[in-house]
Amino acid sequence: MLKDKGLVRFEDNPDHKRAKLVVPTEQGREVLDQLEEIQIAWSNTVSKEFSTVELDRVFHTMKALGGKI
Repeated sequence: MLKDKGLVRFEDNPDHKRAKLVVPTEQGREVLDQLEEIQIAWSNTVSKEFSTVELDRVFHTMKALGGKI
């Protein structure tokens, strides 16, 4: 569990009496930053395999799908 690993903590939620907010700890924020760097490197590598037209088509398709949720 993320809390047991010291990556998140629970805080009171002013908008809800029972549901807690899940907040990253400093260590959790560091892990998220590392994951973001890995994801950026991956997406840059993968995107090189596609043309601008193909990527634009995917972007518009994903945007349209997001509007259906």
